[in-house]
Amino acid sequence: MLYGVKRKVHTGGGHCTSNVLSYPTGSSEIHPTEKNHDLLRQLIIDNTKQEQLVFDPCSGSGSTLLVAGQEGRHFLGCEIHKPYFDRAEKRLKMQGGFVPQLLGEDCYA
Repeated sequence: MLYGVKRKVHTGGGHCTSNVLSYPTGSSEIHPTEKNHDLLRQLIIDNTKQEQLVFDPCSGSGSTLLVAGQEGRHFLGCEIHKPYFDRAEKRLKMQGGFVPQLLGEDCYA
């Protein structure tokens, strides 16, 4: 993960164990492009520290957010498609015990 601040590039202290990651894909009834949770877990652990923020701008059904929360990270996600947002919200409550908050109540009006 990279981010820039005033013409400098930072890696956030991240380290990947390999530059080639191989994980099974499988199929999902929750979201057509759901990511493997073990892959997400490795990327989150390798690139963030406990209590840091993981941001997923296209969070879909919330896989990244769920794994981030399970690994003790704060998380923030955005999803424009209301049915996927609803699935992510339900999933975070049921599987993670998290209470997601919708920012901007009129988003799906």
